[in-house]
Amino acid sequence: MSGTAVPAPALSVVMPAWNAAAHVGEALESLIAQGRQDLEALVIDDGSTDATAEIVAAEIPRAAAAGLALRLLRQANAGPSAARNRGIAEARGPLVGFLDADDRWHPAKAARHIALMRARPEIDLSYSGFRDIDAAGRDLLQGYLPRREILEHGALLEGNVMHTSTIVARTEVLRRLGGFDTGLRTYEDFDLWLRIAALRPGNIAAVRERLVDYRRHPAQTTRSWERMHEGWRMVVAREARTHPEAWARVRRLAWGNQLEYCASMAYNAGDMAAMRRLIRRAWAEGGPRLATRKYPLLMTAVALASHLPRPVQRALSRAHRALRGWAQRREARQIGAEPPPMAERAARRLADLLHGAGTALARRPNPAHPFRSLPPAPGAAKLEAMAARCERILEDSIAGFFLQNADTAHGGYLEDAGPAGFFDRGDKVLLMQARCLWFFSELAGAGLRAAEAQAAAAQGLRHLMARFHDPATGGFHDRVAADGRVLDPLRLLRHQSCAIFALARHARLTGSETAAGAARGALGALARDPAGRWLDCAAPGGEPAGAEDCARHLTQPGARSFDSEIHLLEALIELCRLDPDPAHRRQLEAALLRCLTGFRLPGRPASLTGWDNASDRPLPGRLNAQLAPGHDLELVWFAFEALRVLGQPPETLLPWARQVCDAALTHGFDAARGGFYNRAGQRGPQFLVPERAKLWWVQAEAMVAMLEMHALTGETRWFEALRRTLGFVEAHMLAPGGGWWRAVDSRGRLRDARRAAADQGPYHNGRAMLRLAAGLRRLAAGEGAR
Repeated sequence: MSGTAVPAPALSVVMPAWNAAAHVGEALESLIAQGRQDLEALVIDDGSTDATAEIVAAEIPRAAAAGLALRLLRQANAGPSAARNRGIAEARGPLVGFLDADDRWHPAKAARHIALMRARPEIDLSYSGFRDIDAAGRDLLQGYLPRREILEHGALLEGNVMHTSTIVARTEVLRRLGGFDTGLRTYEDFDLWLRIAALRPGNIAAVRERLVDYRRHPAQTTRSWERMHEGWRMVVAREARTHPEAWARVRRLAWGNQLEYCASMAYNAGDMAAMRRLIRRAWAEGGPRLATRKYPLLMTAVALASHLPRPVQRALSRAHRALRGWAQRREARQIGAEPPPMAERAARRLADLLHGAGTALARRPNPAHPFRSLPPAPGAAKLEAMAARCERILEDSIAGFFLQNADTAHGGYLEDAGPAGFFDRGDKVLLMQARCLWFFSELAGAGLRAAEAQAAAAQGLRHLMARFHDPATGGFHDRVAADGRVLDPLRLLRHQSCAIFALARHARLTGSETAAGAARGALGALARDPAGRWLDCAAPGGEPAGAEDCARHLTQPGARSFDSEIHLLEALIELCRLDPDPAHRRQLEAALLRCLTGFRLPGRPASLTGWDNASDRPLPGRLNAQLAPGHDLELVWFAFEALRVLGQPPETLLPWARQVCDAALTHGFDAARGGFYNRAGQRGPQFLVPERAKLWWVQAEAMVAMLEMHALTGETRWFEALRRTLGFVEAHMLAPGGGWWRAVDSRGRLRDARRAAADQGPYHNGRAMLRLAAGLRRLAAGEGAR
C-alpha cells in the first residue's frame, strides 16, 4: 500500500441531508459539474428513513471518476446545525462551503469563491446571489443579487441576505467560533454570520452573481411565521447585549424588515388578516427608512390588493412577476454583474425542463393510435429479417447509386439525377456536397464498400475545402460554379450546420485534423443577431442578409426556421462527440432547449416551421399553421441523441415525445397503406385534410423515430408504424436503378421523378437505413435502445 499522502482539497462542501432522496442526486450532480479535482463533499445523513444514504453511496464511484472526493457520514437525527457542525469538524480543506441537499450550485461557484478567498486573505466569509426555484426545479423569477461588495456587521444586522447554500467560509474561523448554535431551531445560520461579521471590519465579501438555485417547497411557504419570528428575536436579543451601539443604530429598520418578511410568509400561507396586520406593524416600526426598500413597498401593494377580487389579484400577481424579472435584469446591469450568457441561461432552463420529465411540453392526453388492431411484439427473427431488408435497401438503392455521383472533371459530387441517372447542372450547393461527404464517411466507417467510400469521402473533403471554404471568415460559401467561382456567398444556417455535422463526423471517423479544424471554425463563424440568436440567413461578414437575398432562400429577415435549428442541433451533437469542450456542451443545451420550446404554441403538440424574432410571434402563412411530421419526428430522435451526449437518459423526454409522435400518427400517418404525409392542415387545435404527398425524407425520419420510440417503450404501435412505412417505401419509393423517388401520392403513384437534387442526397434515407439496421439488430439481441 502506497504511503503517499492524499492532498488536502481546496474546498470542502458540507451537505446535511435528512430524508432528501428526492433531490440529493441533483445537489451532488451540481458538485460534480464544478469540474474540479480539488473538491471534497461531505454528506451527513441525519438519521434519514428514506433512500438518501443509498443514493449518496451509489454516487461515490461516479464522483470519484470525476475528481470529486465524496464521503458519506451517518448519524442519529440531531438537526441541520449538528449535521453541519459534524461536517465542519471532518472537513480537510481550508475552506468550507455549505449546500443543502435540495439546492444546487452553479458550475462556476466553487471556482469563483476559491479565487476570491485565495486572493484576499482578510475575507473570512464569502457569499453569492441565488435564484429561487420551485419543488420541480423551475425558475420562480425571484431571488437575490448582492449589491454590496463588502457586507459589514451593521448592514447584516438590518436583515439577513445570505442563504446557507451561498456561503463559503474559512474552516479555521468556523471551528474557532464553535460552528452553528444547536440550541437555535431557526435563524441559526444568521446567528453564525453575525458572529463572523463581528470579528473584524470588512471580512465578508460578495461574489456578485447568482450561483445557487435555492429550492422553495410548499412546506416552507406554510411554515409558521410565528416560530420563525421567535428565532429571529432570540438572535437579535443576543446582538443587543453584545453590540448595543450597533443594534441601536439599526433596530427600527431591522424590525421593519423582519415584520415585512413575516407578512410575506403569512401571505404565502393564505393568512390575509395576519399579513395585513404585520405590514402595518412593519411600517410602524420601520418608519420612513422602510420606504427606501423595494420589498416592503411590494408587500404593501400586495396587502392593499388583497381587498380586491381574486381575478384582479391574479392579474396583478402576473404583472408583479414580469416586473420582478425586469428589475432583476436591470439591477444586474447597474452593479456590473451581467446576467449569465444566453447559453448558460438556456442550460438552466433545459435542466428545469428535463427535471420535470418533459411534462411542461406534454399536458394534453395522448390520442388513440390509428390502428384497428396491433400484432404481438416482434420476435428476434422478425427483427433480424427487417434489419436485412434495410441493409439491402442501403446497398442497392442508396450506396450503389450515390457512389456513381463523383464529379471526376471538377471535383466534388454531381447533385442532380432523374429517371436517366446523374447529370451535371453546372454548379454545386454546400448542402448536397456536405451531405455526400457525411454519407461516404459513414459508409466507410461501417465497413460497407469501404475502399470506394473512402475515396469518395476524400474527394469530397478536398473539394469542400478548396472551393467552398472561406478562410477569411471560417464559414462556407453556399453555391459555387464548376470552375470555382463563388455564385452565392450567403451563409444559410441550415447549410452551414450540415457542413459542420459532416466535417465533425468525418474527423471522428478518420482523425482528420483538417476536417476537425474546419468544423470548429465554421461553428465560430455562424452569425447571430444583437440578442444572440442565430441568423437563418446572413452575409459573409455576419450581418443579416437583405430581404431580396432572404426571399431567394425562402426565408425573411429576422426569421428563424425550425428546420435550420434542428440541423444546428445535430451539428452540435456531433461536435460534442468530437470535442469534450464545455462551450460546445452549453451550446448544445441551448440548441436543444430552443428546438423543444422555441417553435411551439400552447395546446399545439406540433412545431411551427417559422418564427419572427422581431414580434416574437409565428410567421404568418398557411404552411406555418400545418403539422409537418417529418421535422417533428426528426427532432424526436435528435433530442434523444442530444440527451445521451449530455449524459441524460432519453426516457426523460418520453412524455413530450409521445405527444409529438401521437400527433404525427393520428393526423399525418396513412394507416391503410403505410407512410407519413408531408403535411396536414390545421383547423383549431386539430390537424385535418392531409396533404397527400409522401416525401422520401419524411419516411426516412419517421422510421427512425418510430424505432426509437419502440425501443424505449416496448409499445407495439410504434413498431407497427415502422413496419407499414418500410413496406410502403419498398413497394413505391425505391426507383429502378437506385435512389428513392422524391415524392409519391398516397397510393404510391409517382409525383416527382427526381432521384437526387441539391437537397435530395443520401443523407436522410442513408442515415435511416444505417440506423434501422443497427437498431433492429440490437433489439433482436435483447439490448434495447442504446
